[in-house]
Amino acid sequence: METLKEEWEVALDDLGTESAHLLDEEGVFYALDLGGTNFCVLRVQLGGKERGALYCP
Repeated sequence: METLKEEWEVALDDLGTESAHLLDEEGVFYALDLGGTNFCVLRVQLGGKERGALYCP
């Protein structure tokens, strides 16, 4: 089974070399889903190439 980082690397390869910098991103990012009857919040902590991503429910 591939790790999440390996899956992202494969997906980014399909986008081209200009998207390769996305693996270097660091920080905490939030996504909001305001549609429908439910309100959902996603928090993702990215640690760059060395640490990958940690998803927090």
